[in-house]
Amino acid sequence: MDLGTAILGGTFSALCAMPFIATSINRKKREKKLYHAIKTMAAKHKSNITDYGTCGHLAIGMDSITQKLFFYKSSDENTIENVLDMKQIMSCNIQQIRRPKKHKTDRTTAIDTLDLNFTPKESQSKSITWRFFNSEDDALIAGELELIEQWNQKINAAITS
Repeated sequence: MDLGTAILGGTFSALCAMPFIATSINRKKREKKLYHAIKTMAAKHKSNITDYGTCGHLAIGMDSITQKLFFYKSSDENTIENVLDMKQIMSCNIQQIRRPKKHKTDRTTAIDTLDLNFTPKESQSKSITWRFFNSEDDALIAGELELIEQWNQKINAAITS
């Protein structure tokens, strides 16, 4: 009886753990695919990724030697690939656009879009925007805010050094 209970308990434990294991494996595969995509972009521009970050379906990376920044975002409809020379950038900042969200009696705001804006050194040039999150495309924000804050600091540190 004890052996049967142990086998049954082990089987149920394994079944309960399977979704978490599968999610972890899929996330690692997606991160590897994003890293490969951004590494390929860098190779096209004679650069190497020295630092990178991924979140969901986007990746951002930097070559600290050539001072280039790479952004890759894929969705079902399209793929966005951007390269930026940080030597041409004066500053970088985060732009959050929020919209009011009414839930019963509470009035809160939700992030509608989350962008990383680059101001060029040349005043005649237009600012450059990389969109990390859009509520129309993504149902929930899942790490994009942390990633954009982290990269905003890294980019500004690289620009000023």
